[in-house]
Amino acid sequence: MGGQTRGVEGEAEEQVLAGGLGNEGRVVRVGDTVRRPAGSWTPGVHALLHHLEAVGFDGAPRVIARDGDVEILSFVPGVVAIPPYPDWSTSEDLLLSVADLQRRYHDAVAEFRPQPGAIWLDGPAPIEYSGSLVCHNDLCLENVVVRDGHAVGFIDFDFARPVDRVWDIAIALRHWGPMWDAADLDVSRVDLDRVARCATFLGAHRLTDAERERTIDALITFGDRALASVRAQAEAGHTGHRRQWDAGYEGKNRRAQAWVIANRAALSSSARSLG
Repeated sequence: MGGQTRGVEGEAEEQVLAGGLGNEGRVVRVGDTVRRPAGSWTPGVHALLHHLEAVGFDGAPRVIARDGDVEILSFVPGVVAIPPYPDWSTSEDLLLSVADLQRRYHDAVAEFRPQPGAIWLDGPAPIEYSGSLVCHNDLCLENVVVRDGHAVGFIDFDFARPVDRVWDIAIALRHWGPMWDAADLDVSRVDLDRVARCATFLGAHRLTDAERERTIDALITFGDRALASVRAQAEAGHTGHRRQWDAGYEGKNRRAQAWVIANRAALSSSARSLG
């Protein structure tokens, strides 16, 4: 992962890790550790990460410590794709490995139950996608660590919270499909067959026909929610989201929604065809 470095003599070099909006510029690598802002949601996330370690899931960082407003986690070696997205991020093998790792993650957290009163950073999922599975809920390209062309780890669990797994799958599909209008895709992704990639991703999750239909529904619902969230963050003065909004996020979001709705039948039928 790239980023700027700084340090003083006698101390481990500090490298600012690139990517992300919520903690932009505040996530740093020091040796084999990563230091990130902590908050009221951190105890719940750390309980989740401790569970993943206990059950042997190797696709997430380990908790090392918390130092006041900073959490210290293990560094997961590899690379992440950041805009403009590199050609290697479009491979079908990588797409399949993201779905496989996400499915393994869902299996790993099946028995995890957070403490009563656990606080989560983001609000609950829409009622039709509520559930007890504590999912990642933010598997954008920047949050998936890749080695040798395959997904090996998920990072940035700030948006983890209990949901129905199709909500988590829909969010990942939005980014990895990608489920955007062609006008808003990087040159490396503009020629991708997004309908076929949807079929590949949902097929790898071994969903029932009903679950596939619900995933497409969730994809549309999430698009509306994301628009409201980015607008609210921008209006509140969040630097990263303000820049995102000013760069035309509203139009990009609406074009994505129109594309998914226009291609809904194809997305659903192609997903069923691989079941």
